[in-house]
Amino acid sequence: MNKIRFTIANKMVAMALLVVVSTVIMLITEFTSLHHIERLEETRIHIDDLKIAMLQLRRNEKDFLARINLKYADKFEKNFEQITSKIVLIRQALEAEGLNTDQLDSLEGFFNSYRANFEQLVEIQKTIGLSPKHGLYG
Repeated sequence: MNKIRFTIANKMVAMALLVVVSTVIMLITEFTSLHHIERLEETRIHIDDLKIAMLQLRRNEKDFLARINLKYADKFEKNFEQITSKIVLIRQALEAEGLNTDQLDSLEGFFNSYRANFEQLVEIQKTIGLSPKHGLYG
């Protein structure tokens, strides 16, 4: 049988090619990992923004109850729109990473329920009266 014999120079070239290919594969893997990490970091920032917006909703609700002023209901609505947009961004990022969005769906349901209850509260307060001269209060 004929055996293929490699010279030392051929072995060195083959090893150099192997090192280059391995390095390229490692770089591609590293860049892919960094991309995923950056996307997850952006998602974490959106989640922090979502927490802040949630606290703003609670603040708007408390201010409305304390001052009985519709401007706080309007602020509540603007903050709720921010929450909706953040949830969309978070969902897109999680789906792009192949992660489960079930908890995000339940959180969105909670916010929608919270909004409906707050709108009901505003309507009841309008019926009662926003000032001593309006509604049942007047």
